Amino acid sequence: MERTITVYHEGAIAHYNVAKQTDGTFKARLLQYSGANQNKPPSVLELQRQGSHWNKNENTYENLVEELGVCIQMQGDVFENTTYPKQDNR
Repeated sequence: MERTITVYHEGAIAHYNVAKQTDGTFKARLLQYSGANQNKPPSVLELQRQGSHWNKNENTYENLVEELGVCIQMQGDVFENTTYPKQDNR
């Protein structure tokens, strides 16, 4: 299942087409960006839940990845069989 998710990046709107991959990760492909070219976000992002964050350790676009991840979580029922690991709150 694919879904279009809209987020803000550098003060402008970015539309991503997000699809769940067979390995449980998500691939986000940029459809449209309304901001300046020099602020354009990556055309493709690989997203994976890691604890309470989304691949924060290896991505320079932390805020964008987190925002996309939160949207994925909020729309979890749309992504068939989407599951997330339980958080360890010790």
